[in-house]
Amino acid sequence: MPCPCAHRCYHYILTSQVNLRYHIPMFKNIRDSFHNLLSPAFKWLQVEISSLCNGRCIYCPHTIYKDYWQGSLMSLETFAKLSPSLKRTKLVYLQGWGEPFLNPDIFKMIKIAKEHGCKVGTTTNGNLINERTLEKAIYSGLDIITFSLAGGEKTNNELRQGTDINHIKTQLSYLGRLPKRPEIHIADMMTRANLDDTIHILEYLNDLPIDNLVISTLDFIACKAIADEQLFPATTEEYDSLLAMLKRIQADGNKRGIAVNYYLGSPDQHYPTCTEMPQYTCFVSSDGSVSPCVFTNLPVDETEYLSNDNLSRYGRLVFGNINDEPLAAIWRKPAYRRFRDQFENGSFYAACETCRKIHMMAQ
Repeated sequence: MPCPCAHRCYHYILTSQVNLRYHIPMFKNIRDSFHNLLSPAFKWLQVEISSLCNGRCIYCPHTIYKDYWQGSLMSLETFAKLSPSLKRTKLVYLQGWGEPFLNPDIFKMIKIAKEHGCKVGTTTNGNLINERTLEKAIYSGLDIITFSLAGGEKTNNELRQGTDINHIKTQLSYLGRLPKRPEIHIADMMTRANLDDTIHILEYLNDLPIDNLVISTLDFIACKAIADEQLFPATTEEYDSLLAMLKRIQADGNKRGIAVNYYLGSPDQHYPTCTEMPQYTCFVSSDGSVSPCVFTNLPVDETEYLSNDNLSRYGRLVFGNINDEPLAAIWRKPAYRRFRDQFENGSFYAACETCRKIHMMAQ
């Protein structure tokens, strides 16, 4: 618990009507120091170090909104501003709407997070992964590397255009020969088009050094053309059928020593929380803006997405920017508090009310 005297001083600085910042140049530094002193403890921080991508996955907003996409790379200076919060963060996950390894500072960012005692992970499409890249990532201290797939060879390269699943398998094989390696995860996107491939995904990846397989479905539908690919059960019968299939894959994983987790929406359930856990985490975009999750902060303006089978105007939900104020100060803003309170009182913001994430439970 913070010192009561320090807390009273902190409260005075924040609420004082005297505009000290125009008279004392150090005011902002003092104020920021108090915010950092009382930094919240995060279960994880999702940090988007790149919103640029060298893949063309047909279901991804990056591809569908390519004419409006305002991609960027997070600067090392911006990332360093997270340092006070990293001290009280269990996991820093370097992932967003782009390819993390496009950022030349990724290895320095991994090191910074590790120096603050964080576990560090990232997700990649594999395009830039080679022996040298993997060695540098391991030397920097990377704990988890996740490769994104969408089924096996039959459908992955078709759905995830610009990527090559055989290249990923080659890199996985190399990792398996190293005396020291990070945890290896596979993130499989399950759609109607690759359902048969997903059923046999572990057979396809047999003998490769995989620690964890996570199977998910499309959560953000950027246009009507891909709506049919979303596997969100419309009936109890469809839910039971998909659930039985996922449990078979999970059982197969247990036999192979691979942990299998999955996310499946239920047509009858509306949960009081969200699988993104925004009460305990947040998303920091490549431009430094802070949002509850990756879905509420796409780098686009004036575009639409599919919400409950209807086209709706997309709007970013941003509570501040770490380039302007500490993450701890943004987290404590009244508006951000009210947002998190919705998961207690069940009165959801529009951005959450129609999101599939509140109909899912991780298994």
